[in-house]
Amino acid sequence: MNYDNPDDVLKAMQPILDDCAKKDNGIDGIAFLLGPSVRARSKVSGYGGEFNSEIAPQLFETFDETTKEKLNFGTATSLQFVSFMNKHEGSGEMEMWTLVTVFSSYKLVFTGKFKKESRLLTHLSTVPLYIDKLLPLIEAYNKVV
Repeated sequence: MNYDNPDDVLKAMQPILDDCAKKDNGIDGIAFLLGPSVRARSKVSGYGGEFNSEIAPQLFETFDETTKEKLNFGTATSLQFVSFMNKHEGSGEMEMWTLVTVFSSYKLVFTGKFKKESRLLTHLSTVPLYIDKLLPLIEAYNKVV
């Protein structure tokens, strides 16, 4: 589909972001970043709670490009990603963050909170499924910005 302006692309992206967040898939929220600013984010609370997308840009400013691995999600585009986990000792809760860099200036942030370690693998296996859904829209956004 062809888009004339960035807002139309972001509106088309919103149902995909919300769909991912509301499923029990180890992901409670997704944000689409352009540089340091959040352009779109899931608006549905996930199983682990609400996603605070405003802190995402600050969290990832300190990551060096060399910490990222290249992935190919079945497309011609080579994406870079980094995933990390934060374990809260008192509650036993884990928080997983995955940052995917697309076209150097765009980033997708996936986050999830859970108590079972098996949810880490669910999180990591869900990310590529939603990358495949969002990549055509990110490419369309890139054309109209």
